[in-house]
Order: sequence, then C-alpha cells, then structure tokens
Amino acid sequence: MTILEQLLDPAQTPHVRRLSQRSSAYLQTVVTNFTLTRSGSGLQLRLKIEDDPLTIVEGLGKRDIERVSRADGLDGRDQLQRRLDALADPDVMGYRVDCSTWPMRYANGGVLPIVHFEGRDYFLLFYRDIFPVGWNIANGASDDEEEWVDPGRIIHREFAEEVLFADPTEKLLYVYEPSADTHRFGFHRDALSAWKPHRPELATFRPVPMPFKWVDGPDSVRVEYGNEVHEHSGFFLSVTPDDHGIEVDRFVFIRAPGDTRLFCGEISDGRPLNHIVGLFEVSRLQPLYSGHEFVPDLFFFNGERYDGSRLPEILPQYLRHVGAEPPPGLSRMRREDQIRHYEELTVRFDFCPISRAIIGRYYQWLDAGTEQPNAPTANDIPTAMPVSHDPPSQQHDLFISHVSRHVDFARSLYESLCNKLSGSSVFLSAQSLAQQGESNYRVAIERALGHAHCLIVLLLDPDDLQSGWVNYEWMTFSSEIIAGRKQGKIFTLMDTERLTIDDLPLGLRQHEVVGLQRLSPRQAIDRLCEFLTPNLRAAKPKT
Repeated sequence: MTILEQLLDPAQTPHVRRLSQRSSAYLQTVVTNFTLTRSGSGLQLRLKIEDDPLTIVEGLGKRDIERVSRADGLDGRDQLQRRLDALADPDVMGYRVDCSTWPMRYANGGVLPIVHFEGRDYFLLFYRDIFPVGWNIANGASDDEEEWVDPGRIIHREFAEEVLFADPTEKLLYVYEPSADTHRFGFHRDALSAWKPHRPELATFRPVPMPFKWVDGPDSVRVEYGNEVHEHSGFFLSVTPDDHGIEVDRFVFIRAPGDTRLFCGEISDGRPLNHIVGLFEVSRLQPLYSGHEFVPDLFFFNGERYDGSRLPEILPQYLRHVGAEPPPGLSRMRREDQIRHYEELTVRFDFCPISRAIIGRYYQWLDAGTEQPNAPTANDIPTAMPVSHDPPSQQHDLFISHVSRHVDFARSLYESLCNKLSGSSVFLSAQSLAQQGESNYRVAIERALGHAHCLIVLLLDPDDLQSGWVNYEWMTFSSEIIAGRKQGKIFTLMDTERLTIDDLPLGLRQHEVVGLQRLSPRQAIDRLCEFLTPNLRAAKPKT
C-alpha cells in the first residue's frame, strides 16, 4: 500500500479522516504536493485543497502520519529536505514539490515572542513533553476553515490563548486582544477560568493592554479552496520535514514590566496544562544555537519564577501534574503511550523542529537589520545636521512617537518643542539616536520611554493607528502609568482633517488630545506647549 492509501485506511490511521467525517475542532489537511515560488524578498506557498480533503482530526494524527511515513525509512524526508535546501540558491525561482512519500500537515500557525524583561531580550518558549518533545513556540493547528484559508488568524489566537502575563505586586493582568474587525474577542478568558481554582487572585487583577509589536515577515500564502483563492502575507514560512509541518509564524516584541509572572494559557478539559514557560536570553543563545540540550536562563511554573538551574527540581512537578489521574468524567492529560515515549527519550531539552527553524529566521532577520523602530536612515538624516539638543546618554523629558513616513513633520515638531520648552530634553528617534551613536534602537527607545515624563503621539493619517511601533510605545508608556511606576502624561497631536476622536483607541481617548491642521500647525503646537509646560515643571526635581 502507498502512504496515501494507508492514511485513507481507518484501521491504520484512525485519527486521519476526510473533512466531511471530522467531528473535532482540530483541523489540518494532509498535503502531498505544494508549490514554493519567490515573491519579492520572500517565498510564497501555493496550495490547492480539494473539496473533501484528507484531514488530521486531532493531535494523534501527527503520530499516525509519522508512523506510516517512517515505516519505509527516511528517504522521503531526506529528498524533501534537499529540495527545500535548494531554495537557498537565489537563482532558483521555485518549483512544485511532490511530498507523497513524506506527507506534510497544513495549516499551523504560531508566534515567537521576544520579551524585553529586566533590561534584556528573551525568547519565550513552552516546554512540551509530547511529540515533538522540547522547547516550543506558541503555536497550534487551525480550528476551522476560516483559519485554514487565513492562517494569520491562528497566530493571533494562539498568542492570545497561550501567553498570559500578570503583575501580582500591582495586581495587573496584561492581555492581548486582536483587532475586532478580523478576530473575535476574549481568547484569554477560557484560560483564566481554568486557572481560577489554582490561582484565584488572578480573577481580582485589573486587565490592561499588553505592550506588543508584531513583526511582519517576507513570506505569503496562496490557498485555492472551493471556488475561491485566498492570499495572505506578512509571515515567516517554515517547512519542517522532521515533524511533517508547514507553518506560518510571526515575531512579536513584548515588554514585560514590573514584577511580571508568566503563565501558560493552554488548557485541557477546562484545566490548565501549566507548561513550564522558559526565557532564553537572545544574545547568549545565539552561539549555542547548534546544540541539542537547552536550559533557560529563567523559567516560570505555576506562575512562580525560578532560576534555570532549578529546572531538574521543578520538572518532575510538571510531569506529575500532566500525568495524574483526572477528576471523574474528565480524560487524562497524557496517555500511557505518551508517557512511555517521553521516558524512552535520551534528548528531552532540544528545540522542537519548528522552534529551531523560526529562531534561525529571527537571527537572520536580526543580522540583516530588517526593521527597527523609526530607525534613522540616510534619507531621514539631513545633510546639514541641526545642532544637537541632546547631550550623549541624555535622560529625556519628552518622547515623540510617530510613524517613519512622517519624519519630516516630526522633526519640525521636535525643533519647535526644543525651542519653546527650554530646559527640557526632547527625544525623537530619527534625531536623537543618530546624535547619540545608538545602534540598538529598540533598547535605546525602551530607555528613553522609561525616563520620559510626557509622551506625544503624533497621528496625521488613519493608517498611523496601525503602526506597530507607535502602538508599542504608547501602550508601554500607558502601562507604566497604570501600574503606578511612572508619573507621566500622554498627549495625542492629531490631524483633525483626517481623524476624529472616535478613531482613537480607548487608551488614547482617556488622555489629552490636541487637534491640528497640518498646513498651519503653529497654533496647535503652542496649545500643546501650554499643556506640557506645567507637567514637565512638576516632574523636575525640586532644588
């Protein structure tokens, strides 16, 4: 029998079914061919899905595919990997891939969180004790056909469901909510309900927006299903033959302020799986990346923080939790065969294949310097640099947040504020970073936000509200005020010919908004200075 014939035989692969026969929310399709083509600076995955395709209806189907594929050896995997490796040659424009001897799974989506915590950047990974065992990103399969044709929905759901931040000192719960126009609200609520019996104090914490910034990738997906073609972009595409996975992922920068505790939001039958959440310092990990056993710098279990050296001590508690007998009427979190598989492994702390792939993509992205928050470019910096208003390593009083396409207007605002607010230091990324010789822009911006007493959010077009860095900056500043760690003020300087108060997110509407006319902004800037002056004066240390 061919591999496809075996997958169609319920006796051999009981967890693989036609779409019309599935009954669970879990939904992946078995792929036996796909096309990869170069598109701009990235790749486009092209799939044609038949009307009643063969699907994986629960997680066990992954093992079914692995078992029947490996029965005849690993030649199919190695041949597929060689085809994928050939795409490293820029002269190869793409080709159709036949993977019928090594079937793949689609659709999967995930997110690699990069957490800025206590002055350092960390990868956030979850420990898995089932196939594939090891440190994994926040990812999962599609739940329905909408996610199937738009895997970006999976990314937002997995991030919101699995990544929970709490600050017990300030009694704050940091939550992520996708935009309402494309995604439903409340992904985190099931997880919080599951945690309530174990950590009842979480129900009393005040929910506040999580400061985050999505990073778009160069890759895209084109899915032909039924009579429609669906195209979506902004992904980092990973095809990993080792675990038969085709997955689209994104990076997200998160700021973890204060006394942050991390929780895993994944649940089983209404109970928290309570995966160990590991933080791996980005800079330390890079030279060790080719290894196969990784211990986090620090980790969280049951919402408590531990040094990485205590992993051997805490891991048995997690394994007892997921392997315990369930309450009456509920299923076990782990079956006996899963427990045996884990116990037979000799390598248990490697990166899962998809995690290794996407971490590698992150280092490539980092080395290329693909994106920095309003980083000054040659076009941004005028030939005759204005006289610096910022001494090196200056602690700035005022921070201007803006999108890069409005850098000229932002620079004019910067000059006006420097002239009108004598004695106060103003931070503008395109100006201040270049003058201070900063290369790590995100770290410098974190530092400037931390010192600033006032934040100006410059909004000249509706699209400015979609800027990841602008949202990250004002949400970070706002979260510090809410937590009581900062006595600061937020001011929105808004073009009233292009935007109204109703266009603003609630978090900005709660603060002062100053309207301006772009062609004659002087009056608005004068009014803004009237608001800023007493706030900046009050923030100055008394002598």
